[in-house]
This record gives sequence, C-alpha cells and structure tokens, in this order.
Amino acid sequence: MVDEGHELGIHGYDHVLWQDRLQALGKAAIANEIERAIASYVKTLKTSPRSFAAPGWQTTDASLAVQDRQGFLYCSDTRGLFSFLPMMQEQTYQTLQIPTTLPTLDEVLGLDGMQGERVNDFSLSQLRSDRVNVHTIHAEVEGRTQLDLFASLLKHLEIQGVAHVKLCDVAKALLHQGAADLPRAAIQPRPIPGRAGKVACQVVDERP
Repeated sequence: MVDEGHELGIHGYDHVLWQDRLQALGKAAIANEIERAIASYVKTLKTSPRSFAAPGWQTTDASLAVQDRQGFLYCSDTRGLFSFLPMMQEQTYQTLQIPTTLPTLDEVLGLDGMQGERVNDFSLSQLRSDRVNVHTIHAEVEGRTQLDLFASLLKHLEIQGVAHVKLCDVAKALLHQGAADLPRAAIQPRPIPGRAGKVACQVVDERP
C-alpha cells in the first residue's frame, strides 16, 4: 500500500478494547494501546506513523491528552464537518482532528430502502464542494460483500471529477497556516443514524 503511494496510519491495537471500554481506561492504559500499535507499525515499515484514527470513533479527554504527547500530525477520531482543534472538559488539545464527514456504507445500508446503487446515489448527494469530504470505509464491508458497490462508487467519483487527496497533505496545508487560525470545537458523544450507540462528534453550527 505504501509503495503504491497510499498514506498509512494506525487504528488502535485492540479494537474491541478501545471501542467498548475506552471510557474506563486511564492515560497509562490508553498510552499502552497506542504504543503497541506504533511498535507494530515501526516493526513492519521501519518508520513511525503520523496519524491515528480511533476505533469506533471513541474519544475521551484522556485519549486526546495521550495523542498530544505522541506528536501525531493529525488524528481522525470524530464525526463532523471540518478540521479543527478538539476541546473537552474546557481544555483545548493541540492535535488536529480531521473528522469523517460522510456516512459510512454500513450506516447507509441500515436505513430503510437503501440497497444497491441507491446507496451510492445517497453517498454522492452528501458530497460538499466547499470542503474536504472524508469517507471512512471498512475492509470487512467494502473489501468483501460490498466490493462491487464500492468499485461502482469510485467510478462515479471519477466521472464527476472528484479529486482524491491524502489526509496527511490536508493536515500539512492547514498546519502551515498556523495553529492560531485553526477553528476550535467541542467533542460530545452523539448517536449517528444507522449506527448503534454513540460516537465522538464535533459540536458546531453550520460553518460557511
């Protein structure tokens, strides 16, 4: 993947532990999870990861603090509208968040009447031309039973002239402008249509 030019970050170490029990984990346990993931990454690629995406979009003030200490270029732990510096418990953290902005395939399939190409039509209708659109896919969904549907989505994106960018490049461009110019936003756990439970969401009114 890296040799083909793709960006590769880390997505936790024990997915179930992070997704189901993060709220009960202290900073030491969270740091252990991240450091184990980093060690596996370094062992394989001989370089350190620049990004982290939290399993299940689960985030706490403790996890944000640990991420700040790790010095990631950015993290993608949230659902939202635009990139921001996260705030929790009245504290602003310094690691840029680039949130997932679009519904995932498994979420859309959970909505009434959404099957086949109707799913792609819906996904395409959610694209915004005035901001970076971030679409999360899952290997066990788009990489397996829904592979043909995902391939069709990529073809539609190509026809529409949608440009694909690396989030690391997005982060570098934003950070080059200076942290003082980055928007701040609080994070709260909220429900997402089509997904069980709550996920970490950027709290914001619509931004021009």
